[in-house]
Amino acid sequence: MGEMKQRLLANVKLPVIEKSEYDKIELFKKTLDMLSGMCNQSIFILDYSTQGFLYLSPHPLFLCGHTVDEAMEMGFDFLEEVIAPESQEMLTEIARSGWQFFYETIEEEGNGALSYDIYLKHKNGLKTLVNQKSAPFFLTKDGNPWLVICLVGHSSRKKAGNMIFARKDKTEYYTYDFQKKKRFPYRPPELTKREKEVSLLILRGYDTETIAKELDISPNTVKNHRANIEVKLSESNLFDTISAFYSLLG
Repeated sequence: MGEMKQRLLANVKLPVIEKSEYDKIELFKKTLDMLSGMCNQSIFILDYSTQGFLYLSPHPLFLCGHTVDEAMEMGFDFLEEVIAPESQEMLTEIARSGWQFFYETIEEEGNGALSYDIYLKHKNGLKTLVNQKSAPFFLTKDGNPWLVICLVGHSSRKKAGNMIFARKDKTEYYTYDFQKKKRFPYRPPELTKREKEVSLLILRGYDTETIAKELDISPNTVKNHRANIEVKLSESNLFDTISAFYSLLG
C-alpha cells in the first residue's frame, strides 16, 4: 500500500460489501459519462471497500495524461500519481478533517459535502489548480462510507486550500483553518449589486466586451467580476451540485 493511500485511509472504517450491492449502480455509469461531458468536469466514484475506483469518467482533467484503464488498475494509489507533491500533505489533512466532520455530524446519505482546491500534476510536468467537490452517497448499514462521488473542475482561485464543509439538513457551512486544524462556521458570500448586473448579462449571452460597454466598465473589471461570481456560486451552490448527482444515483 502506497504511503499516501495509507494516510488517506487512516481515518476511515473500511466496509465489506456483498457483490449483489454493486448491481444496483451499474446502470448509472453511462449516464455519468454523458454528464461529465455536459458539465465539463471529471467525475469519479471512490470505493472504500475495494480501495479503488468504482467509476472514472474519460474527461481528461483528473486523468492528467493517463488512461482510464491505468487509473482503474492503480486504484487509490493513482491519487499519489496525479496529486502534486505540494498538495499531498494538504489532501491528507482534508481527508482526516473531512471524515472527522462526517462521523461527528452526518447521519444519512447525501447530507454532507466538501469543497476544496488542490494542485494536480500532469504527466508532462504541468500543474493545474482544480476544485474538487466530494460527498459520501452510499453508506453501510452501520453508517460507514462505502462510495464517495467526486467532481473535479478548474478552480478560479489563486491558491490551494479553501476547504468548505457543508451540511444539508441544517444548511450549515464551515470553513477550515489548516494551521489551527479547526473548522469555523461560515456563510457563503452573496453577490454584490454589480455582480448581479454582470450575472444577468451573462445569462443573456453577452460576451465580456459587450458587458463592459453595457455597464461602462473595462473588460478586465468584467473578468474580475466573473471570477468572483464563479467562486461565490461554487460555494453557495455546493449542495445543488452534489444533490443533482446524488438524486440521479439514489
